[in-house]
Amino acid sequence: MTQRFWYVCLVLALALPGLSACGNPAAKKQKYLESGNAYFKNEKYREAAIEYRNAIQIDANFGEARRKLAETYERLGDLPNALGEYVRAADLLPGDAEVQLSAGNYLLAARKFDDARARAEAVLQTDAKNVKAQVLLGNSLAGLKNFDQAIEEIEEAIRIDPTRGPTYTSLGVLEMARGKAEAAEAAFKKTVALDPKWVPGRLALANHYWSVGRAAEAESELKAALALEPGNPVANRALAIFYIANDRGADAEPYVAALVKSGASPFALADFYLLRNRPDDAIAQLQRIRSDGRSGSDAAHRLAQAYAIRGNYDEAHRVLGEILKKDPKDSETILQTGQLLAQEGKRDEALAQFKAAAEIDPNSAQLQFALGRSYAARGDMDQARQAYNEVLRLNPRAARAQLEIARLDLVAGKPQAAIQNARDAIRNEPENVEAQIALVRGLVANREIAAAERQLDPLLQAHPKVATLHVQRALIAVAKSDSGAARRAFEEAFRLDPHSAEALGGLVALDTASGNHAAARSRLDAALKTRPDRPELLLIAARAEAGAKDFPAAERSLRRAVQIDPSLLTGYVMLGQLYYSQGRLDDARREFETLAERQAKPVAALTMLGIIAQAQNNPELARKSFERVIDIDPRAPVAANNLAWMYAERGERLDVALELAKAAADALPKMAEVRDTLGWVYYKRQTSDQAIAALQESVRLDPRNPTYHYHLGLAYVQDGNVARARESLERALSLPRFSAEADARRALAGLAATPASAGR
Repeated sequence: MTQRFWYVCLVLALALPGLSACGNPAAKKQKYLESGNAYFKNEKYREAAIEYRNAIQIDANFGEARRKLAETYERLGDLPNALGEYVRAADLLPGDAEVQLSAGNYLLAARKFDDARARAEAVLQTDAKNVKAQVLLGNSLAGLKNFDQAIEEIEEAIRIDPTRGPTYTSLGVLEMARGKAEAAEAAFKKTVALDPKWVPGRLALANHYWSVGRAAEAESELKAALALEPGNPVANRALAIFYIANDRGADAEPYVAALVKSGASPFALADFYLLRNRPDDAIAQLQRIRSDGRSGSDAAHRLAQAYAIRGNYDEAHRVLGEILKKDPKDSETILQTGQLLAQEGKRDEALAQFKAAAEIDPNSAQLQFALGRSYAARGDMDQARQAYNEVLRLNPRAARAQLEIARLDLVAGKPQAAIQNARDAIRNEPENVEAQIALVRGLVANREIAAAERQLDPLLQAHPKVATLHVQRALIAVAKSDSGAARRAFEEAFRLDPHSAEALGGLVALDTASGNHAAARSRLDAALKTRPDRPELLLIAARAEAGAKDFPAAERSLRRAVQIDPSLLTGYVMLGQLYYSQGRLDDARREFETLAERQAKPVAALTMLGIIAQAQNNPELARKSFERVIDIDPRAPVAANNLAWMYAERGERLDVALELAKAAADALPKMAEVRDTLGWVYYKRQTSDQAIAALQESVRLDPRNPTYHYHLGLAYVQDGNVARARESLERALSLPRFSAEADARRALAGLAATPASAGR
């Protein structure tokens, strides 16, 4: 800037004190504020936001600009940013009651109840009769589960101003929260009586009627609200949701259209068509929206979804490709591309897309969740768990991630962990039926049958048409050995959902278990006739065929399943197990090698390869396989047990063998073989008292196994307890023949010269 220009500015500033001075930060920020206010008044909210942000860049403590920016974000529907700016504005404008209350209500919605309470109390310190602050305080206390004090605060607000209808609405909500439906209804009716033309009051009463199952009265109140304000977007949305929830889609459509007409939700009708599986109508609506050129990528994403629903994947990819040409790093579009590929069964390609998107936006919980689902679909459970845990790091309240981890726990045979994760998901989303089903599954797996029934019964009463719940009823009956009840429940599930693989699999399993292979085959043929390329049906068929000893048919079904879906890891596992059961060990080995190549952490596949190597009398290869497993997961119980046994048999690395055996025993406390391994390691380490304790437990768990009695006898010999040693060895030799029988006879003969009274 030249010296002359500075001089001009100084002259102007001195001569015209009221004029905005050149380079004066205070004047500049005020100018941005006024410009923002002008845009705001003309409903140009994006432009207003830019001006307010410009003002804040000059002065981060400009409270009025922060307040206006918060209001602008509110109008734009950007509620997280509105919350942040309201809180900052409230901190900068402590004497402004309205901004304190706005910040408090946003904090309340964000479930930050202590912070909301503090804002309310700050207002009440200077204005004890502020009704809005009393209501905010009451609602905050309710969030903190202090319902009695919350009611007191709302009642105090009513005493201050008994004519204010919204206060009664808050009272009704609190009464409902503490289970007093009649008191809640009285409060909601009082709201309507005080101001019959106040639409939110009628909507609150309608919501109450709906929540207590009085649908006709709810519908009547919703219509009354709309009669007062036919264009009210909240009322139109409420009535549309009511009809959709009650399977009255045709009745909902006019109200969804009204939402679009009001401008409140331009995509509402397209979304409605997508929800109702009407892709052609959705495409027509979205193309009209795109024609005005203002919809951006939102319409394109929905259009791709509509094409996918119609089965036109090429067109869907074309639409998404147009976006990526303009912005190759649009992570949302890359995510949707991956989702399309997953729908097409191209799991490896889908995973590549999810990884690429996550590299661009590593802090997206949605992307991490998609990664988890993709890994789980490929059977890579460790990577899936890692992705879901990352979701929870980014969003600790992500119930869906907690639910998926619970499902992984069930697959991994960890029912107690599954129960805990399912309960965490329910805490975050109490109405999540899938999380409640996961809890039932976990309880059944943990043999807590009575608790599972208590959890399931109210769910079935509330959702009698949900097939999955009847499947859970069947599984509980199976756990109780009530095959008749199990069959009835599976049949009801199948009636409700003829595509339920769980229900079909359950019925086929019952047919196979009862020896009725013809009935099982008939069910499978009917299902495969309409869906011949559904891999999960082919897996069910393979199980039934193997149960009927038709191993060639089982092999054909499994081969067909993995041909359709090359990433179907369960198919490779079943093929390997089928070959192993037939003694076709080389074929089994090839399947598990294929499986190991497809997983990042192939614990199960490598464990089976070690077992196969043992069966083929190749101890070195077995040892290497088990050691690879332990490198991946030091607590993998089967590999830990087998490797500990191998070390003990060789008399090598006994310290490592003991740690492995302990880990296996912790994971499988009720497995006799694992207790036997632990006892054998102690025996090899010359710690006979600990060996005896472990081997006694193995004998208790499986008293018909001669090897366990033999090992216990040797431990007693080592301990010098001849009488007990002779008793255990004789018991071993009285049972069916076993591989170490000759050794047991020699050990017993060695005791012949020792008096029976010798030892402890």
